[in-house]
Amino acid sequence: MNITIKENNSYNITMMGKPSRFSLKNFKQKILDKIPTKDIKDVNKYDKWEKSKNWMSNPATNRAIMGCTALITQPVIDYYNHRVDKETRKVSKNRTIAKIIAGSVVGICVRGLCFNLTHKMTNLNANSKFAKFLLPNNVPIEEMKSKIENYRSALSTIIALIVMTVFTNGLLDAPLTMFLTNKFNAKSKNISKTNEVMANIFQKALNHIFKKFADNPANMLVFTGCLGWLFSSLAQISALLVNDKLSNKEKMFLIPQEIGDALINMFSFVLVTKSVEKFTSKMFKIGKFAPNSVRKYLNDNKETIKNVGKLDCNLDEILAKASDKQILSKYKLCKNFYTTLATVGASIVSSNIITPLLRNKTASYTQNIMKQSIQEPEKENENVTIVKPFLNTQIPKSSNLRI
Repeated sequence: MNITIKENNSYNITMMGKPSRFSLKNFKQKILDKIPTKDIKDVNKYDKWEKSKNWMSNPATNRAIMGCTALITQPVIDYYNHRVDKETRKVSKNRTIAKIIAGSVVGICVRGLCFNLTHKMTNLNANSKFAKFLLPNNVPIEEMKSKIENYRSALSTIIALIVMTVFTNGLLDAPLTMFLTNKFNAKSKNISKTNEVMANIFQKALNHIFKKFADNPANMLVFTGCLGWLFSSLAQISALLVNDKLSNKEKMFLIPQEIGDALINMFSFVLVTKSVEKFTSKMFKIGKFAPNSVRKYLNDNKETIKNVGKLDCNLDEILAKASDKQILSKYKLCKNFYTTLATVGASIVSSNIITPLLRNKTASYTQNIMKQSIQEPEKENENVTIVKPFLNTQIPKSSNLRI
């Protein structure tokens, strides 16, 4: 409490609480202050960043990266899973290899075809309806030109997921996985109104995809990654259920493994990959990371831009007001490249290292529970003594028998 005495003998009483020593914002800011500022060399690198970012966010290339790294890590993790017996480990390893090969081959082919088709149907310079069929109708042409590659990657990935869900997951991916698994196991063992409504829905979907993903390709990788795992796992579980060349014991492990694979992968994608993507994006947004040209602009305007490195700093908005529009373009290109790179790296770690370790643990635990539930009735049956009727017993013959 503070009491102030004024000249006219009147009193002014004010209640003041103790200032809080801890707040979440201050805590975050203290962590950010510990992170060193990073100036990124940008001389003759913008074209390379643009090409590399487009290469990594290309749906077919991204699927190939995930497939190759999965082949290196996942079979090893499955084979050295000592929570299950050796035979189950072999089957699990073979199925993992088969699933990765089948999923990667089908995924690369379908995504590549969808990307090429999307590229032909999003031609900004063409005049035909076919060439502009997949372009959103309410985006300014200048904005569209700067973000067209990100939009094409996002849209073609979503189209590919729809195609794979409806057709290839059930017709190609899952049957091919089942065929390769069995092969590997054998080897180791040896109208007008309606059209108008649909067109409006279609255009709304295109506009939403552009708004959601065109400015941030890393966000697209996280979203489509989760959807891809969900749809693929549904097809794989169906294939496991109808595969009569797998024993019940092997299915008791592989089905929970596949369910755990999908759930854990989606969870780790959201938790690990999204966190890394947000952190990297935030470092650029507050000015901790910036290319040299942007850093020079910030240093030259220190008097007006005073909150660089603070939580409330937003370089997206600050650089949008710059007279030199190239500054914003360079900033976004550098930011998108490193955010996409960090997202791809995080997705490899979450999908091909964290997920196999956790899914095997979950599947082993589920298998043990199911085994116990089956073995308990068998033990009860073993303790039952069967007594034969007296009439069925045979009386031995003897010559000395007296009647």
